[in-house]
Amino acid sequence: GNLTNKVSRIITVIEKDSYIIPTSEHNFNVKIECRLVNEGPGSLSDIECLIRTPQTCDPFQIINSTTANTKTLDELFDENWNLLTHFKFGELSKGGELTASIVNNVTMYEYNFTRIDTSDINYGMGDKDLEIYTTDDLFIDSDNPLIRKTAESIAGNETNPVEIAEKIYNFVTGKLQYDFSRVKDKDYDFLYASEILKRGKGVCTDYAILYTALLRSAGIPARLVRGIPVFSILYEEGNEADIGHAWVEVKLPAYGWIPVDVTSEEGFMTN
Repeated sequence: GNLTNKVSRIITVIEKDSYIIPTSEHNFNVKIECRLVNEGPGSLSDIECLIRTPQTCDPFQIINSTTANTKTLDELFDENWNLLTHFKFGELSKGGELTASIVNNVTMYEYNFTRIDTSDINYGMGDKDLEIYTTDDLFIDSDNPLIRKTAESIAGNETNPVEIAEKIYNFVTGKLQYDFSRVKDKDYDFLYASEILKRGKGVCTDYAILYTALLRSAGIPARLVRGIPVFSILYEEGNEADIGHAWVEVKLPAYGWIPVDVTSEEGFMTN
């Protein structure tokens, strides 16, 4: 005969209180555009364009709608689960121009963090982010001897990731001066974290690269992010912004991934 084993389990899902509290919301449109001009000598055919498309990231931003300027498209994901809007075009003759664009209606939030005691909380066993986001990467040379030595000196005997992340934040804001001459060049070259540390000055991308490298060297998962923060919309003339910004996402025990804008120098884990 057949032997059948049957086991049942009851799984209870408990929704925990959030440590990230939205305080106010702002609604606006974000347009992302790609233009192609055929300067010749011949025609182009079978043209395709992929635009990275914003996604909802609760509780920081909600994508209410996404509208494209053409119906001949589909959506897909890359290997890192970034959403891409896929445009397909026909022939483009010499001198011709085409545009692929999307308009995102976005709700973004200002928020506060509830500070909790994380002294007895650590990362989960087998957390893959500890493997992926604590190694060196392009411009994030977290294995550089100068970066390692600096991170070790900042952390000292501290073992709490939240406290270490705050100490590194304070170091970067105290070490770097904003480079107003560099920001005027919209095509500036990226620098390695070790170079930025030696220069002692930089723009938002430099602040974010250095902070990310020092965090990774200290064993704290971190990644560089470029986009449009709330303050870029609120404080620009006409509530329009034509340039982006760079900041860091840090993974901390109990909090998960949170955004930290080190360039603003407004304090660690502020809104």
